[in-house]
Amino acid sequence: MLEASRLRIGLALAGFRFRKQTYPQTEFTKVYSNARTALVIVPEDSVHRALAIPLLTSLQNKFRGNKMTIVIYDSFRDLSSSLAQCDVFPMTKNNIGFFYLPKKKAVQKLSRQRFDVVFDLNIPMVLPAAFLCRSVNAGLKVGFAKEDGDTFYNFQLKTSYQLSPQRSFEQLLRTMAMF
Repeated sequence: MLEASRLRIGLALAGFRFRKQTYPQTEFTKVYSNARTALVIVPEDSVHRALAIPLLTSLQNKFRGNKMTIVIYDSFRDLSSSLAQCDVFPMTKNNIGFFYLPKKKAVQKLSRQRFDVVFDLNIPMVLPAAFLCRSVNAGLKVGFAKEDGDTFYNFQLKTSYQLSPQRSFEQLLRTMAMF
């Protein structure tokens, strides 16, 4: 019960933080096809992380020779060996505050960089990841459709595969390939 209350308060604080920041009108085709830099937030769930590896590899191929930064949760550092050409930002428990919001230091470190596109690969709402997604400077912020997602993403993919995360990642890959 305390966890749920903390999460609700964190969502309310995030909504208050971003209340005046609106998304500019964006042509998604141009933004994604011309993108040179990307920030990818890997799923917090260990099963989803393993299923997202083909998507991560595909994104790495798109941003080859350019720049891709990956936010990895502290418990999943072995992913960085398979994506050696990417910058890695470890999201540790020390970077997350009491209301599940990333601490200012972590947000500032990522905000110093300019990203063309941000992907949050968490299928359910993971508040620290969603907050990071919204906080960084990027024209396109991609995430899976979820409650309160409008606060954090300007491109949400609603999949019919909520029970199959692998198919959700495949559908995201196919959707982005259209651009």
